[in-house]
Amino acid sequence: MDKTTNTIERFFEDVERETIAGEMTALAERFAEPFLAASPSGAKIAERSTFTHDVPAKKQMFEKLGSKGTKLVSLETSAIDTRYTLAKTRWQLTFEREGLMRQEVFADSTYIVDTGAEPFQIILYLTSQDLLKVLVERGIIPA
Repeated sequence: MDKTTNTIERFFEDVERETIAGEMTALAERFAEPFLAASPSGAKIAERSTFTHDVPAKKQMFEKLGSKGTKLVSLETSAIDTRYTLAKTRWQLTFEREGLMRQEVFADSTYIVDTGAEPFQIILYLTSQDLLKVLVERGIIPA
């Protein structure tokens, strides 16, 4: 079990690195085809190709809003069984641009990762808050 914990930690360190570097193809390959995406607005089956297409536009929008990066600040994992691992994460997003005070925004996400064989794959991606709504509330996105 300790080996799986260390490996899942490396998995999410790589997710963080790929997110920061904008390596969308590598990041997308960490998701199963298809995977379940859930948020406060509901759940849907998501295609990896849609994810690959949508993420660069979202990253570009965040950069225009003054995004200075995303950092994985916490990771809690627990084995669901011998094949699947639950991972609860907290991500720190930093925004700073002219006319906007530097702000740290925290986003919580939960994943179920298939750790039965490498490469590991995310089969569930659950975002705990509506990030765009939070950015509007914080004044990062003009209302």
